[in-house]
Amino acid sequence: MSLETKATDGSTLPDQGAMFIGDQGRLLLPHFMELPRKIVDGKYVDIASEIALVGKTHNMGEPIRDYATEGVKHYHQFVDACLGHDECSAPFSYASRLTETILLGVIAGRFPNQTLHWDSTAAKFSEDEANQYLESPYREF
Repeated sequence: MSLETKATDGSTLPDQGAMFIGDQGRLLLPHFMELPRKIVDGKYVDIASEIALVGKTHNMGEPIRDYATEGVKHYHQFVDACLGHDECSAPFSYASRLTETILLGVIAGRFPNQTLHWDSTAAKFSEDEANQYLESPYREF
């Protein structure tokens, strides 16, 4: 592994998450149950006070870090909703828009320093070269 993707203190990286690599350091965002970690010059930098300030400023409350109770809710809520026993906290009406935004960001990353124009009604870009990433051939299994 390169310096950009390995843990700098000998600890293992989370199974899921994202790492943003910038000019002034890296930000490791674990997917679940862990706070973000900032890495500068190959070392973790304490950002607990910055995280607390963001939480307080946006009235976010204390994060829940109890996988035994919260993990079950996270992974089973969808099935319970399908069975009519619960509602999803992120239904398709929300999740589809979130997913669309994230995937459009992935496509935009292929066009640095260029503005792309998205038509959400037609589900197409004005720029033909970007539309090639919207579909792929169907695969038979």
